[in-house]
Amino acid sequence: MREDKIAPLVQELNEHHADILKNVTTMLKPGQRLIYAAIIGSHAKNMNSPGSDFDCKCIIVHEERDYMLQKVKENRNFEYDEMLEGTFIDILTACKYAIASNPQLYEAFEGIVLLETRASSDIKALYHKAFNFEVLHHSLSGMLYNRKKKKRLLLLDDKRNKTIQKIRTTRKNAAEEAYLALKIFYMHDNMNSIPPLDVLNILMDVNSITEEQRHMITVLIQNRKADKCAEYTISPEFQIFVNKALDMKLGTQVSSKKNCSTHTLQLEAEKNFLSLFYNSSCDL
Repeated sequence: MREDKIAPLVQELNEHHADILKNVTTMLKPGQRLIYAAIIGSHAKNMNSPGSDFDCKCIIVHEERDYMLQKVKENRNFEYDEMLEGTFIDILTACKYAIASNPQLYEAFEGIVLLETRASSDIKALYHKAFNFEVLHHSLSGMLYNRKKKKRLLLLDDKRNKTIQKIRTTRKNAAEEAYLALKIFYMHDNMNSIPPLDVLNILMDVNSITEEQRHMITVLIQNRKADKCAEYTISPEFQIFVNKALDMKLGTQVSSKKNCSTHTLQLEAEKNFLSLFYNSSCDL
């Protein structure tokens, strides 16, 4: 395996992030090498509350012999302790995800980077060439619809012969609904720009919501960070905000096609993979 392709690029980490990377590395099995690691989840979204654990998405490469013997698993979840968990994605699977604009790669490459290598930079370049905005938009809309449908509790309260309907959930679930909706608004307002993960950066560049809605979401995020398990009552204004996002369609100017053909992208992915083990085509 070529060390120049998998050697860490210069990256300054604070002490806590350095410890996380060290702990992630201890979860590797013999013959596996870490070529990319990033923090995703609530910490990357800037929505973490006290006691929030760390989620990581990582890309790994195995020994050449393991690929030849077809002994490589596509993904493997890991749990270091109750405060750190994540997923190892094999490099071939990562390339496949990149070409398909799989949201798992979106989270990884937009997260808080802990480790990068030349090999991961090649995959990231492939990811940007292949990125399909319609795939991400469809994924966000599907997650928002499912969360709205399944994570709310409808309460009927009979008082004074009147039925009062309240829709309740937790701050965590409400904040996640708002977060997904904000991403959809972001894609509508910033065509052909991949949404960041940090909710504050998203809010900064969303123009198609009212100041009242912006304030409502800002307060919700702050309260979620203070106590994610506290009860939250879904207001009519909140429902209008979410429903508007669900009704949104991408503009015709948004790129929905890959910059290269799928076949060309697959050839590039294969070339990048082989370059991990061989210096040039003459070595094959």
